[in-house]
Amino acid sequence: MDYELKGNTETIAPNNSASVLDNSLLGFGGELSEMDKQFIKNSVRYAKARANKKYNSVKQAADWFEYYSGVLWSIGWGLDRPLVEVIDRKFSGSVTEAYLDVMSKKVGRHKAATLANALNMLGHDDVLKDSFAARVKESGELEILPVELNPDGTLGIFLSHVRLLKLDWSTGFWSVGLSMAQLDIRVREFTIRQRDIEKKRQALQDALDELEDQDFIDLISRN
Repeated sequence: MDYELKGNTETIAPNNSASVLDNSLLGFGGELSEMDKQFIKNSVRYAKARANKKYNSVKQAADWFEYYSGVLWSIGWGLDRPLVEVIDRKFSGSVTEAYLDVMSKKVGRHKAATLANALNMLGHDDVLKDSFAARVKESGELEILPVELNPDGTLGIFLSHVRLLKLDWSTGFWSVGLSMAQLDIRVREFTIRQRDIEKKRQALQDALDELEDQDFIDLISRN
């Protein structure tokens, strides 16, 4: 379960990290502090929980994604670029390859490499890999979010949602043998300044304490 970008010669930093919760995968650049990583995990958990209460992420994917984006904005994340939306109604092939191809073209190869690193880390964890794959197949969707520290000191995250509408699930989620599936990929970039993180950190933690849901599980690097 190794995912490599075609033509990519960059070396992925060994101190990159990743975390997983249900069908959500976070990929972190190596420059992030542990406090920043936790703020990001909290942001994703809170926004996703709010969106899930409002919309069905498979049946109402576009509305769910917009509401999710709005919740992130409400806790301080700024929307930097327009929505990237790719819909292939006759999809066949590898879901992850299609996703990484979109990411490398639309958001840059470095951030796509952070994603590939996260997928590789997940692939080397037998327990979490199987549970993640099971949740993805059950729901027909996954969420992958690369996060990095930008040169100006802001944190940048790409919220991305992948949905596969498929008639035959005999081959699982990850690959489609015939053109009998619709693949939707939605991506939006957000950034947040450190001073805004400090303003929101405690209030966000308090809001999560009321939800009483599970936190992300950190993957162990095999580098």
